[in-house]
Amino acid sequence: MNFVAVDVETANSSLSSICQVGAAFFREGQLCDTWETLVNPEDHFDPVNVWIHGITEEMVRHSPAWCSAYDTLRPLIEGKVVVSHTA
Repeated sequence: MNFVAVDVETANSSLSSICQVGAAFFREGQLCDTWETLVNPEDHFDPVNVWIHGITEEMVRHSPAWCSAYDTLRPLIEGKVVVSHTA
């Protein structure tokens, strides 16, 4: 089966505070490509989240906001089976 696994990291407990998004593309059960970008959540970073993923406010300062990151991600996943273990 062909599918795309999408995962995000958040800056804090809010699901809308995405600070990184990544996609892993599988063809016939084999990883064939990946894509990722840091995202500026335009929100505060909770020390617990930083401890978990290591992404800091300084690292995302010049990264695109979610709308711009999504504009890049959308054509990569459009029309594909997308799986994710997060909301």
